[in-house]
Amino acid sequence: MVKYIQLIRWPNLVMVLFLQLVIWFGWIAPALRHFGIAPVLQSLDATLLAVCTLLITAAGYVINDIYDVGVDAVNKPEKRIVNKEISLDSAIHFYYALVVVGALIAAFLAWRIGHFLYFLIYVLFSIKLWFYSHSLQKRPLTGNLLVAMLSAIFPLFYLLAEEPALRQLGRQYPDEMFRVIGVLLVFSGFAFLVSWSRELIKDIEDIAGDKVAGFLTLPIVAGVEKTVRFVVVLMALTALLVLLWGGVVGTYWSIGMGVVIFILLGATGYKSMKCSEKACFHTISLYLKGIMLLGMVFLCLHILMYGYVLK
Repeated sequence: MVKYIQLIRWPNLVMVLFLQLVIWFGWIAPALRHFGIAPVLQSLDATLLAVCTLLITAAGYVINDIYDVGVDAVNKPEKRIVNKEISLDSAIHFYYALVVVGALIAAFLAWRIGHFLYFLIYVLFSIKLWFYSHSLQKRPLTGNLLVAMLSAIFPLFYLLAEEPALRQLGRQYPDEMFRVIGVLLVFSGFAFLVSWSRELIKDIEDIAGDKVAGFLTLPIVAGVEKTVRFVVVLMALTALLVLLWGGVVGTYWSIGMGVVIFILLGATGYKSMKCSEKACFHTISLYLKGIMLLGMVFLCLHILMYGYVLK
């Protein structure tokens, strides 16, 4: 059982689940109720939506490891689990179990809300993750772009679910609607750019195994130097986005957040341009993961300090 938990990257799943619940229970729902608007989702619905997101993410990790058995044997033989700690057949069965359980929960949620769209979204995301593992990750940019888009869209699921209630909020209090939506859009943009940067750095890390497998990732097609330059551009855009958001919000806290992330991304970008060894790029990947986690912490603190829970 421990190996199955490791296979689905449980620390990442805990972060995904926590973030989803904070966004609805700590930000969107209290904002709507503060202005006398009933949320579309009930507490059970919001929790089920978070669980669906969790299962999609877990299934994506499993199917990716299944298709990367040969590549991981070269890139990270000491860390691979499929075909080492867990048999390939067992991993496949585990993947299908995650997908089926998630589909059943999504169907139940769609029935409760009376909107088939939620089930359709679950199916489409499951197919996209399978297609990524099967094909897209072998091509330059497309696979990285898909993973980054998935990272960015998860925080927006609740905006889609609460669209009628948010529209009503916009008619009555347009500034408050933009405040509620704006924070999540900025965070989604941040998640998109940081995830894309990290996926490209991981491609540089894995270049040896990817070449053996016949992958055509950006570092293989364009070279490591050009890929690093592109990543630095993405980091610069991320830093400017957060700094600009801090200035627009105009609080000491938001400006401080923007400055801290700006400095960290600047230092990470500078260090990445000096890298030439796999170990160095692995360090850059860890830095970017830490910056993503810090962004999530900042979002949660912002919600606590400036949200509607305590109002």
